[in-house]
Amino acid sequence: MMNHKLAKLERLVINSSDELDCACIIWIVYFAFIAIFAIIYHTVGYSDFRYCEKFLAGLVLFCNFCYMFYAGKGNKLFRYLAIALLLRFGVAILTAYNIGNVNAIQRDTNGFHLYAAWGAEKGKFISVYGGMYTPLITIIYMLVGPMRLVSTMSNCLFAITVFLFMAALLKRIHVSKRNIDIAIMIGAFCPSFIWTSGSLLREMMMQASIIGSLLLFERWFRYNKILPFMSALIVTLPAINMHCGTIGFVAAYFIVFFLYSPLKRSIKSGKSLAIKLLMAIVVAVLLITILFQTKSFHYFSNKFDNIADSEIELAVTRQAEGGSAYLTFLEGHNNIFLLIFMMPIIYFYFLFSPMPWNWRGLTDLAMFFGDSIVYIFLLIYIIKHIKHLPKVRKQFVYCVLLAVGILFFIFSAGTHNAGTAVRHRGKGLPSLLICFALCLPDKRGSKTTTKIDDKSNEIG
Repeated sequence: MMNHKLAKLERLVINSSDELDCACIIWIVYFAFIAIFAIIYHTVGYSDFRYCEKFLAGLVLFCNFCYMFYAGKGNKLFRYLAIALLLRFGVAILTAYNIGNVNAIQRDTNGFHLYAAWGAEKGKFISVYGGMYTPLITIIYMLVGPMRLVSTMSNCLFAITVFLFMAALLKRIHVSKRNIDIAIMIGAFCPSFIWTSGSLLREMMMQASIIGSLLLFERWFRYNKILPFMSALIVTLPAINMHCGTIGFVAAYFIVFFLYSPLKRSIKSGKSLAIKLLMAIVVAVLLITILFQTKSFHYFSNKFDNIADSEIELAVTRQAEGGSAYLTFLEGHNNIFLLIFMMPIIYFYFLFSPMPWNWRGLTDLAMFFGDSIVYIFLLIYIIKHIKHLPKVRKQFVYCVLLAVGILFFIFSAGTHNAGTAVRHRGKGLPSLLICFALCLPDKRGSKTTTKIDDKSNEIG
């Protein structure tokens, strides 16, 4: 009888452990322990703050690792992600206590922590930059105290959430399990992605917002329902709030919405196209107006302003010390025509820097082979194999690539540093991996994926 009950419980856990359920459960575990420690913190207090911080983060890790590893009996992807979570927790310990923190992220990670801790102490929300990210960390600090490791743990969980969202989307598009595992394992074990997602940065929350919106956008693309499209726009708002550059996804959604017909599976034409183009212009003007009013835009646009002498001296010093700056002759120029003329080169450097001819040490070498080479491989593979895809799947890949392309365009315009480029282009890596998975053959040696009716609702 007992064995029967255990078997029933095992089936329940494994069967309920699909990707979206798993994403919910890991966050339920996190907030459950936050609630327990919040009660302790505001009643009896902590006898040893550092010990409690490590104990709370360790509990969250242990419970989620055990759950995902156990659920991996039915889906090995969960076991891969459990190992990925463990690696990110190791990086979280290093970055939370400033052990081996790199210059590209140290200022931001320390800034988010210190402003959140100060806000929690004063009982108010402070957002100097990063939009809603610092206030969200402040809430955690208000509940359990300024536990940097615990707040960094949330970023690790957001990374796992991104991979689970990707798997859910790809499964919905009927991508084979093998291809899903390959694509997600590239992201889960990409060295630069591990480091970024194991640090107190807003990147993973933004990516969860972006991939969550893609989940909804796919529903519109397949069924032409307005509610999923509007929901996709709403889900992107947290990412836009944290960095206005992610508005590139919204721009791409509107371009596709106005120009593409999901019912006919083709570009709109005639009178319908003229009306949609007029609507697109109106929407573009509204988006630009809203964008220019945002606080994050002014912070972003300052990158194009002329820089002071002291900052020039600082840039020269960093260069002499082996910094990772590139195209330094463009820094400080606000000439829009020069920017447009140089944009292809800027775009190229943004995607693949640090270039071999700009290597200044082991750090640049590690960044190239741990990050740049991934983008080179993904883009070459997608460009080479996209022509073999069925019509509808190919159209969806083009839509995602359009969004990623606009995203990269916006961020590349204000980036002249390889370390910053690694962080910013990472915002588009999950979307590129989705395109990569869609381009992979379902069977070894097969150039095409499952054939489908061009007029059907199925993408793959």
